[in-house]
Amino acid sequence: MRSKFGLLLLLLLTPLLSFSGDAGIVASPSMTSSNPSPQPTVLDAKKFLWLSVPSYTGAITWSVTPEDTKSVTILPVKPGMEYPGWKQGDDRGGMHVAPQSSSDVLWVGGEFKETVTITAWGVKENRAFKIGTTIISVGGAKPEPKPDPKPDPKPDPDPKPEPITGKAYIVIVRDPMATTVDQATLFGDTRWWDEFKASGDEWDIFTNVSSVNGKETTQSKNGYLKAVESLQLPAILIMEKDRDPAKIIVAQSLVKADGKTMTKDEIKALRKGAK
Repeated sequence: MRSKFGLLLLLLLTPLLSFSGDAGIVASPSMTSSNPSPQPTVLDAKKFLWLSVPSYTGAITWSVTPEDTKSVTILPVKPGMEYPGWKQGDDRGGMHVAPQSSSDVLWVGGEFKETVTITAWGVKENRAFKIGTTIISVGGAKPEPKPDPKPDPKPDPDPKPEPITGKAYIVIVRDPMATTVDQATLFGDTRWWDEFKASGDEWDIFTNVSSVNGKETTQSKNGYLKAVESLQLPAILIMEKDRDPAKIIVAQSLVKADGKTMTKDEIKALRKGAK
């Protein structure tokens, strides 16, 4: 999310903006306008929605309250551009076109159950003003259909690389505040990740958050965060789920030596135990 420093830059660098009519934040797919909204906009965890101010022309700085929340990930995008993710209300993830707007659109991804307030700020006559606010209830919708049963692995704190022989449980740990567009595209392609299920594998993608509202997260409780603490995120863990207890076979960063993210083919090769 953008910092107060970003808002200061906006004040200094944006002297001339045009604005007409009543501005309000519009949420898509719910298409709810709010200033602020009387009812929170519902956003399920692991899904996203768009926020925009169609009637406002000029730069917008977005802020989230609480400031230190990790319940949402936000990313300003250009109208009409394609971005990956699992959109609220859809059955699965895919590529989606950002709605048309006179200013940047905000991609908002749900992470953990919490109510947050998102505010849009503009500049008029060299002074910042509040365009509008909206309340997002993350995880406030009805529960999603239960996925296929997944193992409850207890990773080995000192994994030893070796060929993968049985069915695998693949875990990705990412930093929601440092995810590139290429990585977001990779993680949002659920159809590709589901290809692993054809051979009996399972997969999950977690953030590097250890606790939410005082409660330890699954990724912390099961030792995934400890297993990747010395690795550059995003990182991948591959466990043989048929072992009791489950054992980490592969633990490594998805970022290669040249700074690029591993490709889908490279991840599949890693799953097969290729060097």
